[in-house]
Amino acid sequence: YGKKKKKHDCAYKVKNEEYGVGNCIAEMHDLDENGNVAHYDVLFGLGVEKNVTLALKLIKSAAEKGILSAKVTLGSLYADGKVIPIDYGSSFKWLLKAANKGHTGSQYNLGFFYFKGLGVVKDYKKASEWFIKASEKGDQYADYYLGLLYYDGKGVSKDLTLASKHLLNASKKISKTDKLYGILHYNLGSFYSKGIIFAKDDTLALKHFKLSADSGYSSSQVALGLHHLATTKNTEIGLKLLSIPLFYTSDAAADPSPVMPAGSQ
Repeated sequence: YGKKKKKHDCAYKVKNEEYGVGNCIAEMHDLDENGNVAHYDVLFGLGVEKNVTLALKLIKSAAEKGILSAKVTLGSLYADGKVIPIDYGSSFKWLLKAANKGHTGSQYNLGFFYFKGLGVVKDYKKASEWFIKASEKGDQYADYYLGLLYYDGKGVSKDLTLASKHLLNASKKISKTDKLYGILHYNLGSFYSKGIIFAKDDTLALKHFKLSADSGYSSSQVALGLHHLATTKNTEIGLKLLSIPLFYTSDAAADPSPVMPAGSQ
């Protein structure tokens, strides 16, 4: 299964006769009885579906040997639910091992689990502790949730300065294709519109509402329409925005997936 000669340098792609070309996971390999590198690479699209039992066996073997990438992959698989049934308890177990080794994505995930009460009892203090670790290494999702925690004073002392810092940090790094993008800019628009956290600024409020609305976030389409009606007196634009069909509910876009890519540092 995905065997290569010992000199294989772990390139990004690995070709397998049965499963085709798959992504090679750094460090996830061992030597077989013949001295060749045996890849524990289960990221073959068809391979995972065809032999889940073997895939999990190989990943667990690598994870139990202490290979960081295997711990992250195993924790992600249990949380994702696309390959095996969701098991947040098992996901937490393996991601904790990776987080304790300094893996940033796993540190964020643990914070998210505590924030939402997935596989553990909801605990905002513990959530903030893990978010802080991930935020210090530049994780944009951790910044977003830290901003909310500092704003609400949950798990940390209420601090609007830190809330604004982390929310703005998140806004600089979260891409337009990320489903958190819409609600992040909607929240920023609301804060500027109401003078919460930031000084009231209608121009910046419109900017963030528009960024959010352009991503299809329904609440911002409504907010942007109302804002035009109330502040710019542009009735035509305001009514046009209010008439746009809603793409999805706010709840559907409220949280990013807890699963981070296996390669996240």
